[in-house]
Amino acid sequence: MHTYASGDVAKVAETFGEALPGREEIYPVAGAFFSELGNLNRFYQLFPFKNWAHGAEVRTEMQVKGVWPPRSDVRPGAQLVRHMVPATVSPCTRLMVATSRPTPGTPRSGAVARPKAAAERDAVHR
Repeated sequence: MHTYASGDVAKVAETFGEALPGREEIYPVAGAFFSELGNLNRFYQLFPFKNWAHGAEVRTEMQVKGVWPPRSDVRPGAQLVRHMVPATVSPCTRLMVATSRPTPGTPRSGAVARPKAAAERDAVHR
C-alpha cells in the first residue's frame, strides 16, 4: 500500500496502467485498487508471489529490464508492504458445493469440491 498526497492517486493509476503490459510479461499482477471512500489517497497492489524470495527475484528482474516500478514524478509519502498467505478459509481456498446433478468427473450431490482455479492458485502459494 502506498499513501500519496491529495490528488496524486489518479496520476499513479494512469502511470501504473501504462506500465502494466511490460510488467505482466514477466509476472502477473493480481490486482490494483484505490478508494474514493474511507482511507483516501492510498493505492494498493497485489502480487501473487510464491514467497519473499520469489518476490525479490521477480522485482529484481523487472528493475533490471526497466519495466517496474513505473516511471513517475509522483512519490508516495508512505509505503506498507505485507506478505500474506491465504488461510484455509480465504477466498483463495474457498469451497463450493456441487450441484444436485453432477456431471461426469465431479463429486456426488452435496459433496464439497474445490474449484479448479482455486486449486491452481493454491499451488502457486506452496
